[in-house]
Amino acid sequence: MKKIILIVFFFAINQFTASAQTSIDVVITGICAEVSGTYVFNGLVNGKNNYVESFLVDGEIFVVGVAFDNTKWILYAEGDLTDDGFRNIAVPAGPLPPFVGWINTGCESGTMTINQTLSLNNISDFGKNVRLAPNPAEDQIVIKSVGSSDASFDYNISDVSGRIVGQGNARFNETIDIDQLKSGHYIVTLKSENGTIAMKKLIKL
Repeated sequence: MKKIILIVFFFAINQFTASAQTSIDVVITGICAEVSGTYVFNGLVNGKNNYVESFLVDGEIFVVGVAFDNTKWILYAEGDLTDDGFRNIAVPAGPLPPFVGWINTGCESGTMTINQTLSLNNISDFGKNVRLAPNPAEDQIVIKSVGSSDASFDYNISDVSGRIVGQGNARFNETIDIDQLKSGHYIVTLKSENGTIAMKKLIKL
């Protein structure tokens, strides 16, 4: 089983160039309007793009995502694909979610639409200019960038299922602690100050 999961994981990484998006703009009205925002590409779930965004609700970080649960697209909470606020049975060809046709479920009222922002060239260029070291790593990693020694970026660390297990903001050449992670394979998603995205594989020893 572990071997199969790793094969799927590396296949997903290799497909990144063809399927990645900088972000999607999720526009929600009604009771769930506070989770409107720009959702960042965060790997693949069930063969489709997964997007996430973090919100501060009552003093706590609340992570909301848009993903395909293998039968329909959903707006889900806290990594639980069964906890959906909106759903959409339309399944377009390719990795992108449908932009319209969302039906409120857990959110009970309001509407949801998605606007897409593409910048594959920026993703490719940003990805070529950043490097993660050491890799494999035990307790800490450093994100290095060609020509950007003091710029900052946001980052998410996801396990092979797409669940976010770490996130924050850092500057290039600063250390990031990963000692809380279990040994295994992860995806580090970086978002630069101008909104471009890069993804790097990480092996935690």
